[in-house]
Amino acid sequence: MYFAEIEKLLTNQTREFDVYVNGGLLQKNASVPFLGHGTLMYLSPEPETNIQIWMNRTNESTMSPILNGIEVYGRKTLDLPETDQNA
Repeated sequence: MYFAEIEKLLTNQTREFDVYVNGGLLQKNASVPFLGHGTLMYLSPEPETNIQIWMNRTNESTMSPILNGIEVYGRKTLDLPETDQNA
């Protein structure tokens, strides 16, 4: 998951949230870096068919959570060898 601030926040504004994956807390009190900077959160769960991700704004936050991008990769089993065994 990629997080980056897209607007300049005022001094009295904050963006802070908790990130949950499949019902478990991944990151508590996550905050987005200043405008022009980004952060990356990495997760390597057990293989599952469905992944549920949600973010809850903390009580201290004045701004909603923000998620700029997400990449999801899965394992694929190959039935055939990747190279020619007779070469």
